[in-house]
Amino acid sequence: FPYGLGGTSIRVHEIILAIRQGASYIDLVLNNSFIKEENWRKIREDLKSCQAVCNQHGIEIRVIMEYRLFSVKTVLLMCDLLYNANVYNVINSTGFVADDLSERAIISYEMQSKTGVQVTPCVRAFNKEHVKMFEDRDVYALRLISSKATEDII
Repeated sequence: FPYGLGGTSIRVHEIILAIRQGASYIDLVLNNSFIKEENWRKIREDLKSCQAVCNQHGIEIRVIMEYRLFSVKTVLLMCDLLYNANVYNVINSTGFVADDLSERAIISYEMQSKTGVQVTPCVRAFNKEHVKMFEDRDVYALRLISSKATEDII
């Protein structure tokens, strides 16, 4: 984390440890290098190995893709790949790359409407006005990485 650069065997081991410690779902960061290189085979292999462990234990896997590092075309292609691999929940950012909330709302809408995946945007700062912006784009799940953001909404 946050770049998904660990080898598959390391990632599988981390998943096993997380499950043993009580994880109810796994957030898996896609390997940004594989995406940049368009190495779809390696992405599928890595994902398949990680999914196998999750499936054995009835644990949901949610994939994190740092959308700001790639073209919209590549992001949508990755969403199609994920959907076809039976991964339906995608978090569109680790939160380490700064961006604009309106951009995140737009890409979330594009990802959902064009590929069928359910997108959970990752946001640092948020207020009640932002809720409407996401709701207007049929995005209802948010991954808040700041307790202050949670307080501002509630």
